[in-house]
Amino acid sequence: MTCLGAQQLRAQCRPPKTSNEAKLLAFYSAPIAFSPASAPEYAAPWTIRIGGEGEPIPSPDSAIRQSNVCYNKSENTELSSFFGRPRVTLTLPAGFALEASYLPSIQMGDATPNLGSAALSWTRRIRMAPTGNATAIMLRLHGTAGHVRGPITCPRSALQQTDPNGSCYGTQQSVD
Repeated sequence: MTCLGAQQLRAQCRPPKTSNEAKLLAFYSAPIAFSPASAPEYAAPWTIRIGGEGEPIPSPDSAIRQSNVCYNKSENTELSSFFGRPRVTLTLPAGFALEASYLPSIQMGDATPNLGSAALSWTRRIRMAPTGNATAIMLRLHGTAGHVRGPITCPRSALQQTDPNGSCYGTQQSVD
């Protein structure tokens, strides 16, 4: 009975914020942050801008790919080499704008995202004396919700069937 309890606790491991597992999650949260598509600029009210963004996903340092709390093993961080999403921006009166993006569950590499993002911003032009040149400032609230699923903990290459108490025992890769 004690062994079964230990197995259940191990399967529900909650690493602390200082662990490599938490650092790895933080590393991958940066590319999906819904940052502005461009520098602050003024656009006439009721203008709609449709676009997209894309970027390569960097590889994390090997030190944080090695889990140090839940299991002592290397995590699969090569789910996809690219992140992209569509964007739509609607400018409103008084310098406000709404931005939105949705990335549906379309598999890219070994990753399957389902992410929605939204932002509300306020942009104001400021005249700089004595040159008369204008600059713009922006205040922005943004958020992203959803998930990206893929075999992070136990990809097919890490599966093993020799030690039932070891990590990645079985025939099914994880869906993390």
